[in-house]
Amino acid sequence: MSGKDFVRPAYKSLVKKLTPGDLVYVQSIDRLGRNYHEIQDQWRFLTKERGADIAVIDMPLLDTRNGKDWRKRCQ
Repeated sequence: MSGKDFVRPAYKSLVKKLTPGDLVYVQSIDRLGRNYHEIQDQWRFLTKERGADIAVIDMPLLDTRNGKDWRKRCQ
């Protein structure tokens, strides 16, 4: 389905199944969504509220697993 918004049956199903520690792979950030603010909102929701990590395959810097060991040592 189009990525114009997050009202997509497969995406909603994915979100329902996510548990803390799960990893969501996204080929490209534009495959997640088209609207910058909606992407930010969903990114926060998935990582903070659902406890999942996200890895964008074509942009390795967008991987929420990066630096987790460092953050734990600093707490």
